[in-house]
Amino acid sequence: MVLAEHFGWRATLILSGGLGISTAIILSSALLRDVDEIRNEFKIKVSHVFSTLFNKSLIVLGITLLGFQAGSSMILTFSVFYFVDHLKINPIDAGLIGSLSLIVALVSSPFFGKLYDKIGNARKLLLISGIISAVSLVGFATDSLYVITASILITGFFLSAGFVIVYAKAKEINKAQPQYQTLAVSFVNGVSLFGVFWVPVLFSSIVSGLGYEIAWLLGALVIILLILPVVRLK
Repeated sequence: MVLAEHFGWRATLILSGGLGISTAIILSSALLRDVDEIRNEFKIKVSHVFSTLFNKSLIVLGITLLGFQAGSSMILTFSVFYFVDHLKINPIDAGLIGSLSLIVALVSSPFFGKLYDKIGNARKLLLISGIISAVSLVGFATDSLYVITASILITGFFLSAGFVIVYAKAKEINKAQPQYQTLAVSFVNGVSLFGVFWVPVLFSSIVSGLGYEIAWLLGALVIILLILPVVRLK
């Protein structure tokens, strides 16, 4: 307002626009300079890409994460339907109980991050968390809402360990090549997502043929089978 009173609106707009353009030019120059520096420092090498994609430890981590993804997918996708259709629970209550898995995961994720920083043994933590998650999932095969609710809380708590620790370990494996750490994490995540794509299809088929109880039991077995390769993680 002061500038407008002394110099008029047109002069003020010209001055403001000039300052804005000058600032944009300065910032753009700085960003372009940073991009040029990054390009000069980082050049993609096919050999490094292949060494990352075919790293045995990363493949093991991808399979391990698939186990945790499978458990999470079964709970998030089918628990509410199971409560409503099989246990005849009110849909609102079923949704609230099913969401406990995500709520607990939000709380437990920082805990497992700190625990991994302290212990540093990814193989041990993933194996223990995976087995506890699988055993807890067996509780879904019962008709007791109290047992199932406890299973959701326990399973959700320990499933979060898989996501936190696997991603952290994937970055550590590529510590010698920090430029490819994002590729390592993406590769591990891609392996697990490709596998978990089939979980709803298989689970639904088992439910149709054998019932929910058998589907939950087989789901727990699948988690254990996918977690076991982590014993070979270096």
